[in-house]
Amino acid sequence: MSANSRKKLAALAFILPGLSGFFLFYVWAVLLCGYYSFGDSLTHWRFAGLHHYKALLASPAFVLAVKNTVCFLAVGIPLLLGLSILLAFSLWYVLGKLDGGWADFLFSSYLLPMVLPAGMVQLVLPMLPGIRRLLDSDWAFAVLLLVFLWRNTGYTVVVLYADLCGMGKEMMEAARVDGANYRQCVLQICLPSMRRGLLFAAVMGAAGGMKVYRDSYFLFGEYPPEGAYILQNFLTHNYNSLNYIRLSAAGLLFVIVLSLPVALLIRRMESEV
Repeated sequence: MSANSRKKLAALAFILPGLSGFFLFYVWAVLLCGYYSFGDSLTHWRFAGLHHYKALLASPAFVLAVKNTVCFLAVGIPLLLGLSILLAFSLWYVLGKLDGGWADFLFSSYLLPMVLPAGMVQLVLPMLPGIRRLLDSDWAFAVLLLVFLWRNTGYTVVVLYADLCGMGKEMMEAARVDGANYRQCVLQICLPSMRRGLLFAAVMGAAGGMKVYRDSYFLFGEYPPEGAYILQNFLTHNYNSLNYIRLSAAGLLFVIVLSLPVALLIRRMESEV
């Protein structure tokens, strides 16, 4: 056996456990959802066409959940990217003026919210002045958005900071020598160099937006205010009520709708390489 073949076998053996789990718990699960969503029963399956999808789209709870989820991602991801860009530039500027110990502490503090357990949100956030009233009001959506930004900004900052470090400051210094101001350097040198990082951060932000349900559950319980009722709440309620066929239809629609923009972003990332 050649050395190249041995390397391929070693690589296959390395990724096989993860690949098997992906096909078993994700691909096979999605296929089962599609199968059950077109039937009229779980035990005695008969083809029911698009009946469950029509009933799903006519459900006010599903429409509300989809609307809130789309609004959450449409508002949250641009805010996440904008805030992360500002913090990444600040971090890039500040770390060059600090010694090693303080620089490491500042850098690692950005990752702290991502690793804290979801129970910390329930413990700490209601202690802040005025937050409890916001949780029970029409501002619940804003509170959920704040938690999303707190959770995901640090990781996104680290990704964009790595892009800036890879670019180096020499390009900006050369542009400044040629007469470019700081705004022109940022818009015409830094941001174009960060395109791949921004696309990757957008994909990860969409994934982080789907994980916000655990924080929502700790803050609002099983039945959040109308403004914070997202798609995961709808799926959980159908799961608890044993309505598995509607759950399968909603889950399949959820996967398809979420996968399309993510696939476009990933394709754009590949074209940028």
